[in-house]
Amino acid sequence: MKEDKNEQLEEKVERNTKHIWWLTIVMVVLLVATALGGYLVGASRVVNEVVEQKEQVEKQEEETVEFSTEELTKYVNYIYPSSIGPADTIFNVKSVKADNLSVAEKLNYIGANLYKKQKSSESYEYSYLDEADVKSLMEEVYGPNTYKREKFSLGCGTYEYKENENRFAARTGCGGFTMTQVQNDVIDYKATKTRLEITTAYVFHNGDDHKIYKDYNLSNSLGEYKEQDVKEYLSKYIKDNKDNLNHITYVFESEDGQNYYFKEFTNTI
Repeated sequence: MKEDKNEQLEEKVERNTKHIWWLTIVMVVLLVATALGGYLVGASRVVNEVVEQKEQVEKQEEETVEFSTEELTKYVNYIYPSSIGPADTIFNVKSVKADNLSVAEKLNYIGANLYKKQKSSESYEYSYLDEADVKSLMEEVYGPNTYKREKFSLGCGTYEYKENENRFAARTGCGGFTMTQVQNDVIDYKATKTRLEITTAYVFHNGDDHKIYKDYNLSNSLGEYKEQDVKEYLSKYIKDNKDNLNHITYVFESEDGQNYYFKEFTNTI
């Protein structure tokens, strides 16, 4: 009788142990499922956010933006070294990327605009540029934090920083005049909130022989031009013959849809 009771007790303990074991397994499974479910929900939320952001960026990239001819011309004219004639660093090269330019080279490419801010010392011994003007124009064209204090040249004299005056000074003393000029007119553009592409067509004109040329080296003559309003005449010529001329495409990019900064240009020479 006593043995029967012991057997019954053992069976009861075994049943309880199995019950606890299965209960533990179920609880673990439930906890894992809950955690996994939470992870999947979180992962799903992240994926949805990424997809939404991607769709917003694509929508922003596809959204067209309108620019006036004056605005487009302003962007084109940003990139022009100080020169008495057509700049070979623009019209005689196939491409330029801003990321490949040193600070001094970047300043040289906006030289014509910098030159407008140049002043002369009281004794006319040297010319100078206030550092604030140099930094402002640099970042207006190339973007925030692109300015660094370095000596540079605008094609005539080297501008070096004067610590006690907060400005760059150079002994220039050079100048000149050339009969060869260039007409570079906007013929097309594409613009979104993130990218601005401006295409120009250009011709060279020479005051000595009154001829129009296609190339920088003046080896391909396109005929003569009339001595009236040369700018107006050549603008019409470019408009009527744009498909047969060399083109430059300037690329500017924006992160906020308002401020566009120069990235590169390509030339069809």
